[in-house]
Amino acid sequence: AISENGFITWYADASRTKARMLKTNSATYVSPETTTGRYSYFATQTVDGCQSPVAEVQYRIIGLPSAPEIVTNEYHYCEYDNPPALKAVSDSVGAKIRWYLSDKKTYANTETTDGFGEVYQLESLIPGRNILYATQTFEGCEGSLAPLAFYVYAKPSSPVVNDAVMC
Repeated sequence: AISENGFITWYADASRTKARMLKTNSATYVSPETTTGRYSYFATQTVDGCQSPVAEVQYRIIGLPSAPEIVTNEYHYCEYDNPPALKAVSDSVGAKIRWYLSDKKTYANTETTDGFGEVYQLESLIPGRNILYATQTFEGCEGSLAPLAFYVYAKPSSPVVNDAVMC
């Protein structure tokens, strides 16, 4: 809260009674709430002994979304295959899927600046064990990582053949 040369008093409800006072002479109030939900607090400003009407401040705690469901069907590829599209789906309406590379920090979806997209199209297949991660983000809160491990088999060399002559 911002005061005009006065001080701010915080209350648990709009009654402004001393019994419901939470903090006085402070521009900030730290809520003790830790569980998901909506909480309301009320502030007044006192300047030259005159108290303003209350202003309501809402504090909201959003639960972290769960990890998304990985719905990719294949987990083994060959180096020469066409790179597949990997898919994860959200269990929450309005949530977004974000893909990360194996370092868990770099966005895999480089075609978007924020890394969001339900489908991640691999650009190439690198032989060996590969791992990507998907998360679900809802209202700015990002949930836990869902790993997607897959194996790419190296392209085999051509067989050794000998020409043959027949009579």
